[in-house]
Amino acid sequence: QSQPLTVDEADGIARLLRVLAHALRAYDDRMELAQMWLHLPLPLLGDAIPMQMARTDLGAREVETVLGRLEYGVFS
Repeated sequence: QSQPLTVDEADGIARLLRVLAHALRAYDDRMELAQMWLHLPLPLLGDAIPMQMARTDLGAREVETVLGRLEYGVFS
């Protein structure tokens, strides 16, 4: 039988979905580009992979900060 998600599991899923939704907005709903960006090392994050960083709340917020910069054309 399936078990309900724990609070930590539900939080993790919600966090990853939030980051994915933000990436989709940044890439005008182009899923392929958003997924590529989320799964490649990113110099703005010290060559970390955004989706791996998003496993923690702090990491997800850093990823969202970079996505916000991309949306508004701020690259530094």
